[in-house]
Amino acid sequence: MSVNPTANPSLLTRGAQAFAATLVFLFIGPLIEIALFGILFFCYTVFSRPPDEASAVIYILIFLIGGILVLGVAKAGLVGLIVGVHAMLVGQLNVWIVLTISVGTQIVSSLLAVRAFDATESVSSVASMIAMESFSFVASMMVCWKITNTLTGKVPVVENRPPA
Repeated sequence: MSVNPTANPSLLTRGAQAFAATLVFLFIGPLIEIALFGILFFCYTVFSRPPDEASAVIYILIFLIGGILVLGVAKAGLVGLIVGVHAMLVGQLNVWIVLTISVGTQIVSSLLAVRAFDATESVSSVASMIAMESFSFVASMMVCWKITNTLTGKVPVVENRPPA
């Protein structure tokens, strides 16, 4: 009786997959988030009343550099680490759990980010920026989750047909 070595990978192989998943979340996630936020910010400035140049520059500096690059990498690394360690020890997380982890991480981050704004900023502009950043983060985490599942070969079976 022959044993398929890929059916039960070693701890080293599973650890390497967990590390690779964390790296995907850490490096690809913030790039996707920046691209999505840039598109959303552009649409926001075009379709809403145009802000003066000083506030537009402040928003770009706060959210793109501070919020997404620094805090976004930390959030993406945390979500990637949770997904990777769970995949190594237990198995693949489903889409709803990854979505819940991403939304929970973003809620905590948004609560911390609200403290950074001045009292002079309007509530609607702060809320719209946080909403755009939240959508960008959660969408980028879901894309990274799909990338890691595709790279590790965990493609769902459709209608009792084995994967090709």
